[in-house]
Amino acid sequence: MEITGVTAEQDVKVYKPGNGTTTSDSKVQTIDITQAAQPTGIDKADCTTSKQNNGQITGVDTTMEYKLSTGSGWTTINANPLMGLTDGTYEVRVKASGTVLASIAVTVTIGAHTCVVQGDWQYNGTDHWKLCVCGAKVEEAAHSGGEATCTALAVCETCLQTYGLLNSNNHTDTTECGYECVHQYNWQSENGMYWQHCTICGFDTNKKAIPTILINGADKICRTQD
Repeated sequence: MEITGVTAEQDVKVYKPGNGTTTSDSKVQTIDITQAAQPTGIDKADCTTSKQNNGQITGVDTTMEYKLSTGSGWTTINANPLMGLTDGTYEVRVKASGTVLASIAVTVTIGAHTCVVQGDWQYNGTDHWKLCVCGAKVEEAAHSGGEATCTALAVCETCLQTYGLLNSNNHTDTTECGYECVHQYNWQSENGMYWQHCTICGFDTNKKAIPTILINGADKICRTQD
């Protein structure tokens, strides 16, 4: 049988009723009820990651129990600090034991972690983001903006990094070869001729003879000091 409404001010009184004919009620037995003292020194540590699952309640021991303020069932505390808690408001009390009622609960609120942007942009080939001190990605988004050409990748307008592919249909100039791009030349020479060769389209400029330079003058002998 469950007895409800018991307080430290109202002890439990028990007697055995008689049958009204051959027996009478027994004497009343009083069970003294007390209440555990409210715990002191209870503190908390807020969550420090975006997962919101590493909050703590400190200053507790195994005589206590806790629950979320919105919950109904109490959980025994087995360690100090009590770790791995989500953000929210918790109640902590000393457990009931025998004729000692559970204490009045202490309320503690574990705060949620709020990510704060720090440092430079981080990026890969498709996205950019910044990091919170907890390591979580903040302001993550796909690269955007800029314009790719036939020779240069687009530059993201947010993180200023190149991304995507070259656009073979977007040319920055029209050249004499009709390839419609800016030439990138390397010097070439062979058989007394020199010219420039485009590494993009393969176009060669007109070949020209390498000039011959004649040096006239008496031969001189360089002599060292005896």
